[in-house]
Amino acid sequence: MSASLQDQAYDHLRRFLIAGRWPEGALLLPGKLASRLGMSPTPVREAIIRLESEGLVETIPKRGVRLRRLTREDLEHAFDLRMVIEGGAARFAAERITQPELTDIERNLAEQREDLSAVRHVLRETPEASRQGTLLSGTIHERGARLNVAFHLALMRASRNPRLIKIVGDLHVLTVSLQDRVHPPGEPILWRMARDYAFHRCIVRALRRRDGRAARKWTEKHVLDAKKYHLAGFDWRRRERNLRQGSAEWSPETLEVILHMEDGLRHAAELPPDEPADD
Repeated sequence: MSASLQDQAYDHLRRFLIAGRWPEGALLLPGKLASRLGMSPTPVREAIIRLESEGLVETIPKRGVRLRRLTREDLEHAFDLRMVIEGGAARFAAERITQPELTDIERNLAEQREDLSAVRHVLRETPEASRQGTLLSGTIHERGARLNVAFHLALMRASRNPRLIKIVGDLHVLTVSLQDRVHPPGEPILWRMARDYAFHRCIVRALRRRDGRAARKWTEKHVLDAKKYHLAGFDWRRRERNLRQGSAEWSPETLEVILHMEDGLRHAAELPPDEPADD
C-alpha cells in the first residue's frame, strides 16, 4: 500500500473532524468513508488507526467508527499537558523567534485589540447585547477564535521543536476543534476576550525581551485560565445537553484559517529543530 494514500486518507478524515462535519454519536463505516474519498478501504482503515491513537475517534466492534466524546477527565488531562508543553515551547520560542515571526504575532495582537474595541462599541450602543449574547456570538466570536488559534500555533512554530509542535497541534484539536462551539452563559464575552488579550500581551512582551522564563510563566497561566473556562463550559453543556444536539460547524472562513495553520504546523514539524521555518 502506498504510504501517500494512507497520508491522504488521514488528512481528509482529520479535516473532516476539524470542520465539525462528523455528527456527534454518528457511526460511520470504513467502507463508506473509503467510497466517499474514492479510495480502497485499506488506507482508510490505517488512517482511522492513526486518528484513534491520537484520541480523536473510537472504533465500536461490528458497528463502525465514531467521534470520540471527551470526558471531563480527558479534557482536564489534555489541558494539563497543554500547560506543560506549551509553556516549554513558549520558552524556546522566546529564544528562537525571528523578527518576521514576532511582527506577525504583534499584528495578531493588534487585531485582537481592535476586536475588543468593536465589542465595547456594540455594548455601548446596544446594552441588551450583554444580556442576550446574540449580537456577539457571530462574526466577532468567530474572528476571535481564528485569531486565538493563529496566535497559539504561530507561537508554537517559533519554538523550532518539531515534536512539541506535533503534540501541541494534536492537543489543540482535542481541546478546541472538537468541542461544541458554544459560549456558556454567565461569563460576558467581553470579559473572556479581554482576559485572552491580556495574557497574549504579556506573552508578546516576554517575546520582545527574549525572556524565556516570562514567556513560559504567562503561557502556563493563560492555558490554566482557558482550562477553567472550558471545564465550566463542559459542565454547562452536560447540564443543558438537550439545548444543543450534534457538533457545530466552523464557518468556511474560520475553517480555512484553522486548516492553514494545521498545514503550517505539519510543515514546521518536518523541519530539523534548528532550521528556520518559512516566514
